[in-house]
Amino acid sequence: MAQMNIFETSWIDIVNEAIENIAKGEELPEGSLQLVENLSRDKQKVSSYSVAILKPDYPRGINPNGKAKNALINIKSVSKKTNPVDTLVVSIPDSILPMVRSRFPDLSLVKKDSDPITRANVAADCKILNEFFSFVIKSVLDKYFAEGSDAFGCCSRYEECSDAKKCLHENKLYARNCIYGSHLAQGHIFYGKNRNV
Repeated sequence: MAQMNIFETSWIDIVNEAIENIAKGEELPEGSLQLVENLSRDKQKVSSYSVAILKPDYPRGINPNGKAKNALINIKSVSKKTNPVDTLVVSIPDSILPMVRSRFPDLSLVKKDSDPITRANVAADCKILNEFFSFVIKSVLDKYFAEGSDAFGCCSRYEECSDAKKCLHENKLYARNCIYGSHLAQGHIFYGKNRNV
């Protein structure tokens, strides 16, 4: 997909492009990483958006009635009468806050005493919007899997994966929790013809 021009597109398109690129790069199942609308209490209008992981029913039969939704970040568009450009208020998990501060030192980060979450204030027409969302979504996704409780040792394909020197699992969203897969990604191969540990 061609790079979008910030002045020809909306911030929602930019977030969706970042999501699509991350999902392709991570080989996630189609539709498993999405921008979803959060409705107001009266269900009459969209109050904010969340970048969320929608886990498909996998292994099959575990959750046949739907997809589990796990929000990674929340985004709220705020309009002010004094400024014609909307400000995006983006929740930043504490676990990636130091990385965000280091990568985007000029970004306004606000944490109120009454609010446990730090929020980034970004102009909707900011030139770094694509880079910002790509970095934040990927960082939160990595932390989500690193800190997740769904970890497992390996699946039945460990020898095939060892020979290929990479994970061959059919569902890369599920496979992100494979401990052996993380060893393979670091070049540590425990089985097969390529064994080096």
